[in-house]
Amino acid sequence: MKYIKSPYSRYLKKLKCSNPNGASVRAPYGSVHEVITHNQFKLVLPMVLKDNISGKGSSLKPDYPCIESMNVMINCLKLNEYNEAPCGAEIKDFTECFKKYTNDVKLADEQTKKGIYNVNENQNKFPIKFMQKMLKEYKNPRKVDNGPDLPH
Repeated sequence: MKYIKSPYSRYLKKLKCSNPNGASVRAPYGSVHEVITHNQFKLVLPMVLKDNISGKGSSLKPDYPCIESMNVMINCLKLNEYNEAPCGAEIKDFTECFKKYTNDVKLADEQTKKGIYNVNENQNKFPIKFMQKMLKEYKNPRKVDNGPDLPH
């Protein structure tokens, strides 16, 4: 069974093969693996990093350190019909864990305010505040070849 082609689909096919070398419009230089030569790439602005990042696309996941002790405590309370007396040890473990976590967060905030960041060398992604600090500390020169200022 043949499918009837619409005029729009014929137009798209014609557009796809409209390059003189027969390459697709979406990949005008032929294959993906073809190297772009110096003549094909025109540098409009100098390739310079910005001095800041937005941080919107951060994929650093928050940590929830007391989840396990909280689950144990809630399960104990469920089994004992929410009577706190038999679950004293579980409740104590959870409260200690939570106190330790809040103290760690306060300490980290104080260190961040002082400009101290806990960063491992093996870390793939760094905290946004750390990256902002590094980009401000090691700024790129704003003028290139005594030309006009670069846009911010």
